Amino acid sequence: LGGTGTANKLTDYEEGTSTADLNPSTSGSIALGGNENRLAYVKIGNWVNIQGQVNINVPSSPVGFLKLTLPFTSASLDENSDHASASVFVNNPVSANMNEFVAKIAPSTSELRIYLGDATSAQEDSAQQMRSGTSIAISVSYRTT
Repeated sequence: LGGTGTANKLTDYEEGTSTADLNPSTSGSIALGGNENRLAYVKIGNWVNIQGQVNINVPSSPVGFLKLTLPFTSASLDENSDHASASVFVNNPVSANMNEFVAKIAPSTSELRIYLGDATSAQEDSAQQMRSGTSIAISVSYRTT
């Protein structure tokens, strides 16, 4: 990064893939299809960028919002500077419009929480919109611990 001091050196760089799970927050379960649960990541220092897609194989009475596991725990910072949102593309839901899904990472968690944004606040009923053949593509950047 220029210079010779320790502060000028990049000492933490990692890239790879991680296995994601998708779970409803309240009850039920969601099985993902085969190898269709991998997320790619690049971690530089305490900043991580993740992208990928999961494909739903078998949902079993899912209720609540969706929780997608991430490979790193998010940071806990001051004054809400630790909240991060994500871009999600949900294809083939039961009845909601694709553009109604919103996502965020709460502090000190390793999960992306996906809600329905079809009201003036996030609705905790996105899990009920999952069916066999639904896919969710994500792109998210956040600070880690």
